[in-house]
Amino acid sequence: MSQHIFETLLKSGRLQISQLARKSRLALRNVKAGLCVLIQAHLLYHFTTSEGQTFYQANWRAAYNLIRTGKILHSLEQKYGRKSAQIIEQLLVNGHLQISVLKSLLEYNSSTQQNTALAQLFCALDFLAEKALIRQVRSAHFESEYDSRLLAESRVLNNGQQWDLKGSKKKEDFQRAVERLISERADGRICMGAKTTGEQNGVKRPREDSIGGPDAKRRRLHTDTRATGNARTLQTDSLSASEPSLAPFNEETVVRADAENFTRLLHSQTLAHAAQESLGKQASETYQYLLDQLEIGLQTGQVIEDHDPFDTMRSEKLSSPGIAVTHLCQQIRSKIKHQRDNNTRRVRLGQEMNGIHKPPTSHVRSQHTHVNGFETEAAVVSGNALSERANPVYGDDKPGPDSEGSGEHSQVSEEDIERQLEILSEAPYRFTIAQQNAEQSMWKVPLTSLTGKLQEREIFRLIKARYGEVAVRLVRILMAKGKTDERILQELALLTPKDARKVLAQLQKAGFIDVQEVPRENQRLPNRTYYFWFFDKERCHKLILERVYKSMVRCLRRLERESDKERALLAKAARTNVQGREDEALSKREYQRWNGWRRKKELLLGELSRLDHIVAILRDF
Repeated sequence: MSQHIFETLLKSGRLQISQLARKSRLALRNVKAGLCVLIQAHLLYHFTTSEGQTFYQANWRAAYNLIRTGKILHSLEQKYGRKSAQIIEQLLVNGHLQISVLKSLLEYNSSTQQNTALAQLFCALDFLAEKALIRQVRSAHFESEYDSRLLAESRVLNNGQQWDLKGSKKKEDFQRAVERLISERADGRICMGAKTTGEQNGVKRPREDSIGGPDAKRRRLHTDTRATGNARTLQTDSLSASEPSLAPFNEETVVRADAENFTRLLHSQTLAHAAQESLGKQASETYQYLLDQLEIGLQTGQVIEDHDPFDTMRSEKLSSPGIAVTHLCQQIRSKIKHQRDNNTRRVRLGQEMNGIHKPPTSHVRSQHTHVNGFETEAAVVSGNALSERANPVYGDDKPGPDSEGSGEHSQVSEEDIERQLEILSEAPYRFTIAQQNAEQSMWKVPLTSLTGKLQEREIFRLIKARYGEVAVRLVRILMAKGKTDERILQELALLTPKDARKVLAQLQKAGFIDVQEVPRENQRLPNRTYYFWFFDKERCHKLILERVYKSMVRCLRRLERESDKERALLAKAARTNVQGREDEALSKREYQRWNGWRRKKELLLGELSRLDHIVAILRDF
């Protein structure tokens, strides 16, 4: 029923509930129940006008993000630990939850006291809120961008101030006030480090559009400005500096997962993977540390200035805030020390479980260690599995920071980090940009330039897979030169006219490139006409995305079709007395069919994940 309602809204657009019931041919009671389910999952926008009419609209981006749920949870578990992934999983499945309900769903140990379990949950929520992975639910989160802007413009016009929108300066001031109000209404940041179960004195009263908790003021992000007085300090607070401080959240606070910041997390991982492919593991790990320090700025959606997403020529201006090498070195030392302390506890616990009583070996590092502000699950780590070096930036023969025998100062030096960052800043990718000043060096990540290069690499990969290396060579020339005459293009590509025209015709038929004919005479004879070939990157993006969407739909339909073929078998395998022991409960033939269905499902879901990676690079990064 909910699927039918969502499909109707996708086809028909914005509808009132009476119109929706008529078009979906469902009873009004069933429509209301389906709308409640979709709103809870944040799959619908709804907006009530001043006349009291409520309109509903499908949120197709939220529906698409359901495909990324597994990838998001896997990335979070690898980076932040299983507990963080469990919290995000519950929020993604249920849409939004009160903290008290979230605590009951996480199934804490029954022997744990109520206050201890709540303190553990608040500690985990503190960490997720610091990483901007969860948000407090606001009424603006259920409104489309158009409705939010319309309401903000109405409130700004009716706030008692006279707006003269005739001049350009007045229009800019009006738009700035509208953007400020939109940002304030949608701001759902949570105060970290303070929890309460009741009212506190001196706490700011929550806004009318906050749901289940107080308002959240934007906080100042960390950027080292000691080097220079005019160094940029990244501050996302658009509110007045005289406003009260943030109020703490409590058990009644309603929180949700922030899907937009998950996309930025995947972006960071993609950049680190690209650095590893180009420059090796050591440079990649240093780059990952740098991206971790910039992650808060990335996740909060900080934009240096408005820009065209397809413009890759302004990489020097459009980049992340700078990070000092001193601060980066301190963070690397603290993280490695935290990892070593956790590994020492894990090894000691494993030895106690196995009856071994000997001091733990230094330089140990578990494969499943996560630095997330709270302990991960204990695991038995054998001595043979601890050969991986604990210091990712330096050689195996050098002891890591804060290890046994190391002095007060760690072996992690700023010179070594500076050397790795210089390697990352070299051509052709230029993963970092140096920002020198009088006292110390600052390093930035050119996000726009790197995103453009990732998109170009993905386009070249798709073209090469279908049309070969010659096609990639021609597209590269067209991207660099712009509109190029066919004869000049043949000379630059070192191709004969016959070979060049064959590949150009294939690319034109596929829609990747196009040609402009400029006749030299009125007769428009072919031998008296210039043929200028060109490559439109924006159109190519849209074309690839359209084809990738169609491929994803085919994968989902094929998966649904394969499941329908084995419906009776899957229903039997889903029984509680069969799950986990399919080889015993199912017959030999049924077990073979069930394994065949699982292999097909894994192949289709794997292909779906690869296609989603293309969408993320071309559309979301």
